[in-house]
This record gives sequence, C-alpha cells and structure tokens, in this order.
Amino acid sequence: MKKVLGSIGLLAALLAAPAAAGASNLSIDLNGEALNVDGPDPILENGVTFVPLRGVLEEMGADVSWQANPSPGTVHVRYVDTTIEAPLQQTEMMVNGEPISLQAPLRLIHNRTMLPLRAIAESMGAQVRWNHSGRTVEVEQAFPDDLVASGMYEWVENERGNKEVVDAKSGETVAMYRNRDRMLLYSSTHRDMLAAGELAVEYGFPLTREDFSSMELMEQRDPAVVLEDTVQVRYFTFGGYGHVRWEDVDGSPLSTH
Repeated sequence: MKKVLGSIGLLAALLAAPAAAGASNLSIDLNGEALNVDGPDPILENGVTFVPLRGVLEEMGADVSWQANPSPGTVHVRYVDTTIEAPLQQTEMMVNGEPISLQAPLRLIHNRTMLPLRAIAESMGAQVRWNHSGRTVEVEQAFPDDLVASGMYEWVENERGNKEVVDAKSGETVAMYRNRDRMLLYSSTHRDMLAAGELAVEYGFPLTREDFSSMELMEQRDPAVVLEDTVQVRYFTFGGYGHVRWEDVDGSPLSTH
C-alpha cells in the first residue's frame, strides 16, 4: 500500500542501545517488517542510538505535530486514547497528563529533532527491543481491540456497492470485500490485515481477525489451506495486490452475507 506521509516539520527519535560510539548500519523493524524512514542514517553518540523515526510513529498510526512556541518547541503525539507532549531539551514528557522520565533529552542533531523512541513507543503500548546480532531496532506494536471503533480505519461502500477498509488517516483503501466470498488486499502489513479481518468477520467469515491476519504469514499461493475442517482459504498474489477467497472444503464458494 502506498503510504502518504504528513507535511509537518522533520521529526526523529532516539533509542538507547548497547553499542560502541560511532557505529552505524542500523536497521529498523516494525511489526516484523523492515522499515525505511526518511532522514539521515542512524548514528551513535555517547552510547545512545539516534534514529530518525518520524515515519515510524506515523506508520504506527499516530498523529504527530510540532509546536514551535514557546521556544524551543514541543512535539505532540496522539495515538488512539494516548496523548504525549514532549518538550525539546527536557528529560521529561507528559503522557495523558502524567510525567514520564526520559533517558535522554530531546535535542537537535544535524538540524533534526530527535525523540526517545523507546519511551514514546512503550507509552503507545508497543515493545521495543535491540537485536544486537542483527543491529536492528525491533518495534512490536500493540493494536486496539477494534481498529474501526478506534477511528484508525473506516468501512465505506464504494460506487459498486462493495465494502472497503480505508485507512482513516491516509484515505487509502487497504482491502475490499467483494462478491460475498473473497477479499482483495492492497496491503500485507499486520495492522492493515487486522483491519481487513475485522470487516471479514463482520461479513461472516468464521474466524477471528487475528486468525485472518495470520494469513500474511502463509505462503501467498495456491493450494488452499484448510481451516477448522469446514473452510478452506486461498491466499495468493497477482498483479499488485493480494487475493483471499474462502470456500467449503469441496471447493465451492462459501457465501456469507
């Protein structure tokens, strides 16, 4: 799925990690997928790993904004029911009105605002790990129980009467429920698959959204995978998107609504 980044000022983040000063060639994984972010390469300074991560917060579904006044400025992050205010050059931020200590102050490096990723991501319910052997920052996100109710996604009906799952922030369609027995997928990221699963469950697919989202881990090709002894799922790719079809075990279409 094509991701559209916001137009606010440049933003980044820092993550403490056990590494030697001056090391580089670090990578970032979000929910098990390698993530490329806009900005300079990660650097180390005084044992702290600095990584430009504005894109990570937006990929996690957060709204990020910059308030210039009063100087030197404050970063605002909003994610579901969590609000974060992080002033520049301070070792404390406010999470839902409560003070949280930071390992290092927000600061400017190479004219980029650097934020403490671990504290912010964990305040958003995520887990952050340092993979020393792979030199990778691993962020594992926790998702709301209902992504549509949280406001992160919407269900809309297009001009042909098909239901679509739309990212509320970017306005992009991530999945389309079509012909009562299949879904077209325009993204394979874990969060988008969960949202697509919510619509599939709403339309009678006999599994949970987590079961549905786990299909992203399957090989994306025929033959069908049998689930719960009564339903088989075909998950494969063609063109620029994925295709999920559910059937009876004899191969006949399994209509829902």
